[in-house]
Amino acid sequence: MMEFVKITIVFFIICIYTNIFSLDIFAEKNKNSHQVLIIIPERDFSKNNDNQKMLEIDSEINVKIFRNKTKPIYEVSKTLKFRIPNRINENANIPIFLAPNLKAGYYRFTVRIYNKREDIKSEYKEIVSVPRTSEEINNVYLFAYENGTLIAPTIPIMKKNDYDSLRVVGSFNKKIIKKIRFEYSDKKSRNFNINDNEFEMNLPNDKYKKTGLKMIFGDNLFYQDLDFFTFTKRFQFTYSVKEQLKQLSLIIKNSDFKYLKSVPKLQLQTEISKFWNLNNPNSEYGENQFQKIFYQRIIYADENFTVRGYLPGWRTDRGKIYVKYGKPDEVYNNNYPLKKKANIIWKYYKIDKIFVFYDFRGYGNYELEDKWNEE
Repeated sequence: MMEFVKITIVFFIICIYTNIFSLDIFAEKNKNSHQVLIIIPERDFSKNNDNQKMLEIDSEINVKIFRNKTKPIYEVSKTLKFRIPNRINENANIPIFLAPNLKAGYYRFTVRIYNKREDIKSEYKEIVSVPRTSEEINNVYLFAYENGTLIAPTIPIMKKNDYDSLRVVGSFNKKIIKKIRFEYSDKKSRNFNINDNEFEMNLPNDKYKKTGLKMIFGDNLFYQDLDFFTFTKRFQFTYSVKEQLKQLSLIIKNSDFKYLKSVPKLQLQTEISKFWNLNNPNSEYGENQFQKIFYQRIIYADENFTVRGYLPGWRTDRGKIYVKYGKPDEVYNNNYPLKKKANIIWKYYKIDKIFVFYDFRGYGNYELEDKWNEE
């Protein structure tokens, strides 16, 4: 059984960062094109009003994609007009699909939302990486229809059973995957043959005892657990399975890392999920708080320590220390020291550790002074 090394030290209590995800943009390469999925928070379309059972949505979405110039290389506007139930204690999202003709590389996305009914404007700006090649299996997304509108719920599928129907969207190499099967936890299943690299299919929201949904590929019984846009799923969509494995290497034993490294790529996401399930100290409550804290630290590191065009935040020395130990108790910034490189000192009193990071190369990548001591 895989387990954390000194888990009580690796994850001492920190404040949970809330509202980690707002708007998300996912770009994937299919056979001959790119697919972009934009997940927009429902709150941008209408303010919740406790006295209303239904919300009237009338909004305009404008998306611009930039490469290196001020003029966009792609622009599209969409109008959304529909009615949805008022979810007072639940956040949901609206999915927007685009199919721009893009080359591999980094792009700037600007998403503007105009809520016509309430005359409210909001804007998001994101840097999005567009891959050069397609995966054997790209992200498989699970949506739901509610009152005839396609939404991306944020609560786990096991906790709600009153949607009109479910919708699965994905793409993969049909030379590898010939057929798929959807199986519910009560073993009720539906089979589908694959005719193209991309697929969209509806699943009736039957009155089954719903606690989970699996997507089983081909004859080899490789499977993927499907869920809505929960915090964990959104993290897995944001970071590739290879990146997730490298991230885990920061906190797990070498033997566990070697085992996961030996797993076939198509099964790796499932094995990583098993790892977290096996190492859930609060399994009776369902949610793995250690997993959530770990993912939040990865995201925080990317937002604060990334060296643009060089290293994502979680791969920098500061990012790795932050992921392992969390927020330092004290931080000292020495930006202009005499006869030394700029440096930052982090102090952790609970674990009696001090880390000194130097900007040896002068472009903002602060490297650990005694790196060998942490490897």
